Amino acid sequence: MNKEYTTISQIKNLKESIEYFESLKKGSYNPELLNNYKNQLYTLQLKNKEKLKNNYLIRKQKIINQFKNNPLGFTLNLKLNNEELKTGFIYSVTNNKDTDLNRLIKNFSKIIKETTLKNYKVSGWVDNGLYYLDLSFFTTKKARAIKQAIKFNQLSVYDIKNNKCIEVNN
Repeated sequence: MNKEYTTISQIKNLKESIEYFESLKKGSYNPELLNNYKNQLYTLQLKNKEKLKNNYLIRKQKIINQFKNNPLGFTLNLKLNNEELKTGFIYSVTNNKDTDLNRLIKNFSKIIKETTLKNYKVSGWVDNGLYYLDLSFFTTKKARAIKQAIKFNQLSVYDIKNNKCIEVNN
């Protein structure tokens, strides 16, 4: 039985199988089978850890490339692909800035991992030596964008169609 497991549910199934075998009396199961399950689980966990690390490195490089190519600003979807928005407004819901881009990306990756809503975007820009990388929200309603920007202590809302920032009063 040398089946390769590749999903989280399969990791769970392997763990449950191991727990089951370990709950039985010694001698009532084949120890080689238990060891086989343990080895498969260990191998799968290593592969999963490596896959997560590779995904992080790919995301990190995409963000670094965006800062290099678009230091004045960029907007990406949550999969970190370019987002071609023609109209609407974007306001940030986080305040992430740092002079160290690697540290900023590492801290930001924890936030983005937990975000699933479609209207959330990733926005970044450079200003006076500081890198900004924020989780932002897209809306077609200017009044809502301004109201929410104030709520999240933002200085401005970005107007996509007119390619300008609208300052808000906090």
